[in-house]
Amino acid sequence: MTLTLIAVLVGSYALGCLVAAYYVTRWRRGEDIRASGSGNAGATNMARVYGKFDAALTLVLDAGKGALAVTAALYLLEPQWMAVAALLAAIIGHIWPAQLSFHGGKGAATALGGMLAFDPVAALLLVGAGVVSFALTRNFFRSGLVAIGLGPLALWGLGHDVPTVAISVVTTVLCLVVHHPIIDAPRQPRPKDAAR
Repeated sequence: MTLTLIAVLVGSYALGCLVAAYYVTRWRRGEDIRASGSGNAGATNMARVYGKFDAALTLVLDAGKGALAVTAALYLLEPQWMAVAALLAAIIGHIWPAQLSFHGGKGAATALGGMLAFDPVAALLLVGAGVVSFALTRNFFRSGLVAIGLGPLALWGLGHDVPTVAISVVTTVLCLVVHHPIIDAPRQPRPKDAAR
């Protein structure tokens, strides 16, 4: 089981490294999304720079890899916490992709896709919390953070075991930290990117 777990975690990280925003932009436009807008390789920046279609495609692909990582772990491994560990590895790959100089996205879409595969009820509860928060604040960014922050509580309330909830706490903290305004500040394009 140890070797299988290692293989799943390494595979999940590699899957996470396939940052959709970067490759969709390269494929459709021959550009680097990280040199535009906020510099973030995620669906929100894609919407800001290129529009809804590119953003929706990015969202689906990034969520899909989170779902795939969790589904593979659930199929190959027994304890449910290992599936959450696989999701964490995929999110780490998305945020710090080795082949992209460790500069990727923020992991929210990947986390959502993984949660949908792991526990659809929990995922729907989090989406509902995000919708309610948006209705009250009219702030999409903060509403998304509210949904992310409530992830471990939703899993705990639905009866998942302590290791699962503990790893989900690590996952949630990671996503919240990389979304912090100081870390998420707009990045100046690198000279070689700006020339493309």
